[in-house]
Amino acid sequence: MQFDHGEKMKYYELFFENARDMMLVIDMDGHILEANLAAVNIYGYEYSELLSKTIFDLRGTETNYLTKEQMKKAEEKGVLFETFHRRKDGHVFPVEVNSRGVMVENTPVLLSIIRDITQRKQAEARYSELFDHMSSGVAVYQASEKGNDFIFQDFNFAAQKIDHINKEILIGKSVLEVFPGIKAFGFFEVLQRVWRTGISEKFPLSEYKDGRIIGWRENDVYKLSSGEVVSIYKDMTAKKQAEAELFRTKERLRITLESIGDAVIATDSEGQVSFMNKVAEIMTGWDREDAIGEPVSRVFRIINEYTRKPVENPVDKVLTEHKVLGLANHTMLIAKDGREFFIADSAAPIRGIDGSIHGVVLVFHDVSEERRAEKEIKYLSFHDNLTGLYNRAYFDKQLIQLDAQCYLPTSLIMGDVNGLKLTNDAFGHQEGDKLLINMAEILKKASRKEDIIARWGGDEFVILMPHTCKTKAMKVMEAIKQNCSMCCNEMIQPTIGLGLATKEMFDESIYKVLKKAEERMYRNKLMESKSARSALISSLKKTLWERSHETEEHGKRLEEMAMKMGHLLGMSTSEQDELSLLAVLHDIGKVGIPDDILLKPGPLSSEQWQVMKKHTEIGCRIAQSSPELFSISEGILTHHERWDGNGYPQGLKEEAIPLIARIVAIVDAYDVMTHDRIYKKAISHTEALKEIKQCAGNQFDSRLVKVFINIFEKEC
Repeated sequence: MQFDHGEKMKYYELFFENARDMMLVIDMDGHILEANLAAVNIYGYEYSELLSKTIFDLRGTETNYLTKEQMKKAEEKGVLFETFHRRKDGHVFPVEVNSRGVMVENTPVLLSIIRDITQRKQAEARYSELFDHMSSGVAVYQASEKGNDFIFQDFNFAAQKIDHINKEILIGKSVLEVFPGIKAFGFFEVLQRVWRTGISEKFPLSEYKDGRIIGWRENDVYKLSSGEVVSIYKDMTAKKQAEAELFRTKERLRITLESIGDAVIATDSEGQVSFMNKVAEIMTGWDREDAIGEPVSRVFRIINEYTRKPVENPVDKVLTEHKVLGLANHTMLIAKDGREFFIADSAAPIRGIDGSIHGVVLVFHDVSEERRAEKEIKYLSFHDNLTGLYNRAYFDKQLIQLDAQCYLPTSLIMGDVNGLKLTNDAFGHQEGDKLLINMAEILKKASRKEDIIARWGGDEFVILMPHTCKTKAMKVMEAIKQNCSMCCNEMIQPTIGLGLATKEMFDESIYKVLKKAEERMYRNKLMESKSARSALISSLKKTLWERSHETEEHGKRLEEMAMKMGHLLGMSTSEQDELSLLAVLHDIGKVGIPDDILLKPGPLSSEQWQVMKKHTEIGCRIAQSSPELFSISEGILTHHERWDGNGYPQGLKEEAIPLIARIVAIVDAYDVMTHDRIYKKAISHTEALKEIKQCAGNQFDSRLVKVFINIFEKEC
């Protein structure tokens, strides 16, 4: 199908005006000759305004010289590059520019297609942050020499820490050059295999050595769609060292126990004591002189640990059966003075040359410590060290044992504690542990004696309830909820998402029932999540007001002043919502600062000030833990930044500081100055405004200071 020139022009115009990317026609002096609708909308100028601009007016940071150089290259052969452009409102945003020289009516011009790449840059930044904050080491390789070597492309912070090498040193270098022991390690073959086959592999725990480092590593290796190979690995050296130390400790204990002298008692053929050594004297409580000639059953009194009834004396049994015998388990020795020992022993006949029995030798030793250790190990192997509840290993064992017809109906309650991460971020892991301990006590109080309560995972619990129908199990759930609501004196009120399922038919899989309880728990948790997070945020506010100079009235005043500024600045509804929330919660991170610093009436020392400054980072982590606060996390982090770049924690300056943070910085400073604090007296409204003006351009944004002064100069 052929088009005449007029039709082609119409199609070109339609394409030009309806393109999503910005399109500009620019003469060689940089004047904008034509712009499409997308350019008008994105730059924020009226069409006529935009045509009165030059490309230099739109560029964000480059010098005119650099821009002219790029224009020259575009005219000659076309260019594709990334830069920054500036909107009418002053906002600078990243763009990708594809510019090429064309002839229009015998005049050279540049046709530039400009794409807003803000979202792409944000995604790249998120990837970079995730990459560098992973706890595992991550290395990215590019195959070279047809897979006979690999070149480092990227190396995250954890990997640098594990392998004691800076990223800058190894990027672009050969794996064989940086890690000469990698072939002997066996890992190089895995890289080659994964690169050739594309099949991921797990490289088992192994020890790496070269002239620079030595350590145990465990690797997972993948091939990316880009053809690069990635290894994700952990430094297991500390674990192996701990295992080795544990082994050495056990070995020392074994040798020590083997070196301790056993107690020895010998009898005649009538079973009367004829000899005993010093260890036997100590354990039985009998002096040798007193014991000689006494029946061994009187000196060596043994009972069953559980029944407390006398056990048949092994000497009498040896004299009857004429063979070596050992004591039964759970045997205890009762000393003359009433002391009790768990013992292990053996008794053997003493034979004459003719084989006749002349007596018996009894060898025994104290195993009380071993028995106690055995019980403790057994306890620890089936109990959670933090909460004292049963652990998952014990629960799994009981789940199998109680999965029988005689225990039906069997109910399972799964629970997931709300806000553990937020609690850890706000108050530290010690307070998070306290939350888990409190929840364990709540579950024990609500459950019955026959129920099995276990800590399932980090913040998950499970209750196994044999002989329990759904109705009875629901009463336990209600009791748990009620017990949670009664814990009103805690820094963070414990709440938990619960799910219930009941097995009523024997042929029904107990694991499917468990899965059903878990799914219901997650569903209920999802439905309750908003109210649970709101309760946590309320707890944080309450704690902030109770533990610091910040008050609810202070927050309301800041909110009122900030909203007036936001309204005058023409902020959108969503932006004003964020501003309102930040005004109230900007100092939420102070809940994680120790009281002796937070409430100190005098000046802080330099060390204390460094701790205090951490509240912006703590507050940011708290906000990032909650979907309702995530949008103001950056504002919380940056509300102590200064316009001149001398603030904290990042030293941001000018427009790099979020607008809402700059507004809150001004209203917060004003409110602090005009109200009494324990460390200073309030100053007047006029004095405060004067101080705000003096700080314009260094501490505060001058433009926002003018807005603030215009609003509040006449109010008081």
